[in-house]
Amino acid sequence: MIKGLRHKLSYNFFAILPVLLVFVALLAFPLIYEFILAFQTFGGEFTLKNVMYVIQDPLYRASLLRLVIYITVDISIKFGVGLITAVSLRQIKGYKIIWGLLLLPWTIPLVPSLFIWYCLYHPEWGTINYFLTSTGLTKGPIMFLGDPNIALYSIIWAHAWRFTPLWTTTLLAGLYGIPEEYYESAKVDGATPFRTFIRITLPMIKKFLLMNAVLSLIWTAGDFASVWILTRGGPADSTHIVGSYAYWFMLAQGNFNIAAAALVCALPLVILLMVIFMKIMAWRR
Repeated sequence: MIKGLRHKLSYNFFAILPVLLVFVALLAFPLIYEFILAFQTFGGEFTLKNVMYVIQDPLYRASLLRLVIYITVDISIKFGVGLITAVSLRQIKGYKIIWGLLLLPWTIPLVPSLFIWYCLYHPEWGTINYFLTSTGLTKGPIMFLGDPNIALYSIIWAHAWRFTPLWTTTLLAGLYGIPEEYYESAKVDGATPFRTFIRITLPMIKKFLLMNAVLSLIWTAGDFASVWILTRGGPADSTHIVGSYAYWFMLAQGNFNIAAAALVCALPLVILLMVIFMKIMAWRR
């Protein structure tokens, strides 16, 4: 019996060994190395100066606040648009053609998709400004990426545009997993469409909503490309988030220690936001 148990444990260990090695190589080792960089000098000596520097830097504190705004608004857009689109497609026969078209933004690589929005936002020859001025909706071009008051939200919309189709696809799969008998019973009981949506649809797809929210939070928290490509943190450092702040220190100044400290200090905030989003999404039926 003991020999059989040992054989089973050995089999289980070697079964998970490839996954464990990938986890260590791609996640654990980089994370540990990042913490080492954050708490050491160029000479390799232990120090807290890097962490103290980023905590005391007003630009970093503003970047943390913008990161919260970035994540919250971005996920709200993807949640609302993705859910409405998925529910609408569920009602359409032969929806696959429309779904395929809506999936196009997700298939476009990140950098080209951001350059598309850079062109759309351009104040002189951008399509959006051309439409607004030609129809008389605005007297002049809007500086989508040049106005500190709206530049961050313009970046958020460009980012959400690309990733919303993933939400739509996942939620659509969840909607098709709901048995039709539930809706038929609701009709027999005289439930309104809104009550049916609240009592049946949302509770049945909440695990898909939670999965999307957590993944989006992780991906959005680590995003720097959207900010760097569209504004490089401008105008006047008004669109820097933690990722672009760290990338700026690493690229412009070659200071890997400050960049690592910036990311390490943001980790508790990301974990806190993840817990909050999971609590919000994990409602009871």
